[in-house]
Amino acid sequence: MSNTHPVVLRFKSMFPGSMTKMLMHAKRQGGPLDHVEISFSHRNRVLLGENFVADVSAEILEMKKHNRDAEVSALRAQNRNGKANERNDLGLIDPWKSSENGPLREFVLTADTDYFRAAPDAPEDKIMTTYGITEHGETVQHRLCTDKINAFEKRGREFFERFFPDAVRHLRLDLDEETPHFHGLLLQRTTKTSGRRGEQHLIQPTSHPLLKNYEHAQDEAGLFFSTVGLRRGEQHAKKRRTAKAANETMPKAPANTSPREYRRSWQKSMDDRQQTIAAKEAATELQHILAAKDRTRAQREASKASEKNRDADERISEVGTKVASAEAFITALTVGVDAIETRQIDYQKKTDKKNEGLKFGPEAPKKKSDRKKLGDIIRPAYEKLLKFARGVFQSRQREENLEMAAAENARQAAILAQVREDAGQERLVILDQIASGTSNREYKEASFPGAWAISRGEDLMSVQTRTDALTNVALRKCYKATSDAVRLCDDGSLLQKNFHRGAKVLAFGAAQRGLNLESGKHDPDQATDPGRARLHVDVDPQPMRIRVLNRQRERGRG
Repeated sequence: MSNTHPVVLRFKSMFPGSMTKMLMHAKRQGGPLDHVEISFSHRNRVLLGENFVADVSAEILEMKKHNRDAEVSALRAQNRNGKANERNDLGLIDPWKSSENGPLREFVLTADTDYFRAAPDAPEDKIMTTYGITEHGETVQHRLCTDKINAFEKRGREFFERFFPDAVRHLRLDLDEETPHFHGLLLQRTTKTSGRRGEQHLIQPTSHPLLKNYEHAQDEAGLFFSTVGLRRGEQHAKKRRTAKAANETMPKAPANTSPREYRRSWQKSMDDRQQTIAAKEAATELQHILAAKDRTRAQREASKASEKNRDADERISEVGTKVASAEAFITALTVGVDAIETRQIDYQKKTDKKNEGLKFGPEAPKKKSDRKKLGDIIRPAYEKLLKFARGVFQSRQREENLEMAAAENARQAAILAQVREDAGQERLVILDQIASGTSNREYKEASFPGAWAISRGEDLMSVQTRTDALTNVALRKCYKATSDAVRLCDDGSLLQKNFHRGAKVLAFGAAQRGLNLESGKHDPDQATDPGRARLHVDVDPQPMRIRVLNRQRERGRG
């Protein structure tokens, strides 16, 4: 096999923020597409990393978090707590050395079109058609050999598996352009450990010998692809070094011209060649417009058409981005809501040490890899899911508080029922229901017989008359029933406020006549209203113990 065609391997630095544009172009949803035959795009083969933008973003985020936690732990191990706090406050830091070049490497691997060209007598079932543009602007059809393409694809996969086994994050074979080629993305990781920073995970392209020395990469590619009829490209760098050592004229470095740059150069050449023709056509059109006295309208219409074209291009690009983002968002929202409802993901309240956010719940996947996968999937809808999780958390808290309140009411009802029984009083059905948990807790004034509920704005003279009509024994009994009602009603409810107002009125009436509600003793000399001191002089032959109203709840199991 004659190795007359060079293998082409090119690398270009890239920042993570540019991955979205790369993905859009991979899906043919944006970017320069004039060199792409869209009707052939179904041929393209994604070999690795179909969702590489989300995957790489999640990987970088994981590295940032690991590096921060590792450095903080290492500093604390050295008792450098001040530095540890400073590092923690600093937050997440990019895991690569800052420079004008991005930490990722975009690559293209191909050969010239003639390498793939089929023999004139090749059978049609072994032919793949592509299209290109000549230097004169004419469309040309290429008949390529599918056996050569398949051999190139197989050898290309083996190349990346051998030389970049852990670095390839995206790899595809494009077959809808003029020449078949691999297009992909590399993320070269390395680990460095020190006493001050602990184990740090970094993105460092130069830690890989082929990315540190592109000449070496060309050497290896030439040797590797020699088995499929390709050779190493011209050693331009070596020739320049030799010329420099010999003090000779330096050969001009070849410029790697991208398809887009080639098209721009070709377009400029075509513009220069057709300048005279274009000028004549423009003059003829201008005369036509002037003759029709429609120059202004024509200019306006031309401006509108140009603006529409620009708007259309922008919308196409925006739609591509939105479609990709929307798909990821919908998936994230669907999976995230289910994870929150099933307690795989829980809400994390803001504390002195942690910010508000999401955390793995009691039903989260056991494997670390599965948890990472779940976190990566829900990331595009993180803010929406955080709001949903907060609402679920608050709802669960309310349910827990209601359960605690029910348990507390049951406990107090049981105590009150026992107090009434010890005092020889009749049992109240409502207390038994509350204590056993069978009450529906929708209390009404009638639920507490013998208790006073006084509404705001009730006539004071009428209230005083009702109070004066009560004997000492009846007043104490009414006060006890009213205090019990205050204890059992929901905190802050209107009914509880009315019962609380009734208890205050009864206590005021007792003080007017000198009646001690706790002991049951009546002492007219202690009356605050001498006119009512001897209104009633009866006492309970067996004074009952009245517990002072305590508004502070105690936590109980019920």
